[in-house]
Amino acid sequence: MKHRGSPIEEESQIMPKGGVVAYRCSFGGSMDTLVDRARLASGDRSFILLLRYKEGVCDRLLPSYLNAWIRKKESTMRSSSLHMEMLLFVAGTLNIKRAIEESAARHSNDFLLVSDDAGSATKFIKKNGIARAEQCQLALTFGTFRPVLD
Repeated sequence: MKHRGSPIEEESQIMPKGGVVAYRCSFGGSMDTLVDRARLASGDRSFILLLRYKEGVCDRLLPSYLNAWIRKKESTMRSSSLHMEMLLFVAGTLNIKRAIEESAARHSNDFLLVSDDAGSATKFIKKNGIARAEQCQLALTFGTFRPVLD
């Protein structure tokens, strides 16, 4: 049997140094335009994801991000990008169309801007005239661990 490290050790190998940030925002312009700009701003090094704000979504962001990174590391992603994989986990579905319908931002007056790079998020907010209301507190609660044996 092969012994793997604890989930905390594995997390430090999985997560990039920047972590993930989320801001509850509003925007005076067209949401379609902002979504297109977010798509263009997302690349190989970082991403901008715009999600519908609803109760409890902030609690799912960090676990969704970690699960997306695990899928990327194991080459088992169902989508072509990390931010789309994260959207699948946030929405709780494996269907990309359904995930977009249920969790993608629709209204410009209240949405979440999520990024894996705080600098990119801040730059995107300033460049596009987005009103940032508050930063979401992202936390992952760890319980008691036992080694995982294969």
